[in-house]
Amino acid sequence: MEIISVFDDVKNKRELKQLLLEKKRKKEKENEFKKNRTIYKYMNILTSNSIITTTFTTKIGEINVKYKKERGELKKVIAETARSQAQQILTNESDDMGNPEELCNKLAELQLQYNAIVVKQKQETDSTMNKYKNEITTNMVAIK
Repeated sequence: MEIISVFDDVKNKRELKQLLLEKKRKKEKENEFKKNRTIYKYMNILTSNSIITTTFTTKIGEINVKYKKERGELKKVIAETARSQAQQILTNESDDMGNPEELCNKLAELQLQYNAIVVKQKQETDSTMNKYKNEITTNMVAIK
């Protein structure tokens, strides 16, 4: 009888060991699944952030091109104004230069236009950057 009892104990220990091993493997698979799911979630967030960044980089580039074009057009106006005023001064028959007030007034007006372009570009860029930060932040909140 004792031999049978010892044999049963050994058999039970093997079964217990097998059950514990299976339970451990199952837990490891569950942990691996959770780990993979978390990695997948982070990869989605990174991919989404990359798309958002590319989109907003394009928008900022478009803003820069738009205002560079406006500044270029204003540059031509400034050059033409200076050229025409210089032409008037050079063709003046009198010995004096004449009154440069008209040129100064026109240049001051053009400077105001230039400053307005710079301010509009900064405002539009700042607004776009705030939208970018909000989208990235919203996307990152998904990590929780």
